[in-house]
Amino acid sequence: DLDHTPLVLKNLRDIREANPAKWREYQSLAIALAVVNDSPLPDYWPHIQVTPSLVPREITPVAAQFSRWVAANESGMLEVDLRKLPPDQLKFVIDAFVSESEIDWARKNVRYTRSNFDRAFSEVAYQPDRIKNKRFFWKSSPYTLANIRRMGGICVDQAYYAMIAGKAHGLPTLFFTGQGKDGGHA
Repeated sequence: DLDHTPLVLKNLRDIREANPAKWREYQSLAIALAVVNDSPLPDYWPHIQVTPSLVPREITPVAAQFSRWVAANESGMLEVDLRKLPPDQLKFVIDAFVSESEIDWARKNVRYTRSNFDRAFSEVAYQPDRIKNKRFFWKSSPYTLANIRRMGGICVDQAYYAMIAGKAHGLPTLFFTGQGKDGGHA
């Protein structure tokens, strides 16, 4: 009910017209892309603890996104065959609205298998001084995966890093935050 049906249908048509040879084989991927791309990202994407202008956000046309995911799948770059996932899982793979260079960096530099990909979270060194000094927001350098890994971060940065890296490898990943008795956590 929350999807914008006319744009979902337009997205499906655009994907099919641009990629007729792969349409049937990757229908679930097409559906996931059509639905996820039916409305603009919120201004605070990926989360509220980073200055938006520092994030290498990129939203390419939906047909181009389809082509990129098919190419990655068919070249063996992914940990999961996208043809085997339903749309409700694929939507948590393809919603990586970062530059292609970020996706490429993750595929090259974050090297875990599906069974141990949870280690990507801890690959970012935790910086307790940021919490101690109440520096909850990333404000200085570009919010790239390379910078996050190099500089370290807090839980929100670790979660973002693991999420985008997982998506780059074809793994359905979620980013969520919540409040616990000790404060917020991602």
